[in-house]
Amino acid sequence: MNNFISPKRGTSTVGLVRYLFGPGRSNEHTRQRVIAASVDLAVPDGLRLDHRADREQITELGRALDSLRQAMGIQVPGGHVWHCSISLPPEDSTPARRLSDAQWAEIVRTAVHRLGFEDGKAAPCRWLAVHHGTSAGGNEHVHLAVNLVREDGTLASTWNDRRKLSRLCAEFEQRYGLRVVQGRGGAGAPGLSRAELERAARRPGREPDRVLLARIVRGATTAADHEADFVDRLRDLGALVRPRYGSGGKDQVVGYSVALPTGGPAETVWFGGGRLGRDLTLPTLRQRWPDGSIENGQALAAWRQATQPRAVSAVSATYYTPIWATTAAKVLAEVGDQLRSVPADDHAAWAGVAREMSGILSIWSVRVEGRRPGNLAFVADALAQAARTRYDEPPPRIPRQARDLRKVAKAVATATSHSNGDWAQIMLIRQMLQLVQAIEDANHARTRALQAIASANTSRERLHALTRQTDLGISSASTMGRPARMMGRDAGFGIG
Repeated sequence: MNNFISPKRGTSTVGLVRYLFGPGRSNEHTRQRVIAASVDLAVPDGLRLDHRADREQITELGRALDSLRQAMGIQVPGGHVWHCSISLPPEDSTPARRLSDAQWAEIVRTAVHRLGFEDGKAAPCRWLAVHHGTSAGGNEHVHLAVNLVREDGTLASTWNDRRKLSRLCAEFEQRYGLRVVQGRGGAGAPGLSRAELERAARRPGREPDRVLLARIVRGATTAADHEADFVDRLRDLGALVRPRYGSGGKDQVVGYSVALPTGGPAETVWFGGGRLGRDLTLPTLRQRWPDGSIENGQALAAWRQATQPRAVSAVSATYYTPIWATTAAKVLAEVGDQLRSVPADDHAAWAGVAREMSGILSIWSVRVEGRRPGNLAFVADALAQAARTRYDEPPPRIPRQARDLRKVAKAVATATSHSNGDWAQIMLIRQMLQLVQAIEDANHARTRALQAIASANTSRERLHALTRQTDLGISSASTMGRPARMMGRDAGFGIG
């Protein structure tokens, strides 16, 4: 569950209400109806208002929402209308999983109470919540509009409203078994902006650049032995890279930005590590590599060279091997056996395992799926979510039993989409399935157990799908022990 509070308060109550019951900017508003409203508005829950047939009634509802303020002649600097949207991700917006109107009403009434707009401690504000159905991006959502002028003429405070609303969303994710969104509780990546979503919508089959770049960084980090190697792998995976130097000059790199190649410099959008995720800042990434004073000069040289054009894929040339899937499957099986000794309640260790597995699947996805995410990308992102910890939890750590996962990442980094799939890849996926199951079992006792289990179940389904011909180009007969056959070059991917 996500929320977005309009950064600027509004001044036209009637205009906002007309928008809420209107068709939307792209005719995306469907079945608009009242979810809940303040008592003084005398509007029943579930009231349907068509934006054409009921225009007069819609206008009157907007006037009623603002009548007390106008009667008292109160002008609020910066606007008197507070407006937010609360939405569900597409996977929670399907007919089988979407919330009922009664559940949405409980959410918005709780929000109004928690934010102090109607909590019995002060005069209430007038408010209205409208359901908009599924957005163009597949998100079911509601809008909440509040007149900040209370019935006694005082002004309601919006102090800390974003944090309060985020905490409320986290609670209802738990209550209704919804998927935990990235960034919840200080545990992950920032939410995507409307501009990013609209830019991605104009490119069918593509995803927002920031999502792909986060996957590139996770993959490069997991496969890298040190910082210079990390920079090289970022560039090999197709990212543009530039360092951020400290205030003392160009002898110390304190951060980085990445971007995807575009038509020209004017169109390039750069993202710093912190904008990709709290776990992807350079200081955090450095904790995953050896101290390596020997590598400091090499790393600085790599950062300085990062802005120069690169014609050859150095990682592919260095790590190429025709048996990458066999090697990766063997190492993964050994790691899986060793992880049996890690206690299920060692959450930091299992978060570290999930993080490493996410990196492995991230680099595999980038190599073979490219800019059109598939099942590998989905599972990689789900594991990245399972690896996130809150500020009050121990950070993820890699247990000694899982240190060889970097070898798997290096092997997977040589995968390409231009050769035949084989039985070794199916064995690799089966080993991944077992580790996903182990991560799910370990997450059972965590606070986000419901979401972790649901995510792991879906991840296993996606991995199972990879063994079928539509995903890997591998004959279904191969699951019975016979050699795999390619079903066409465009149908799947294989070894490098």
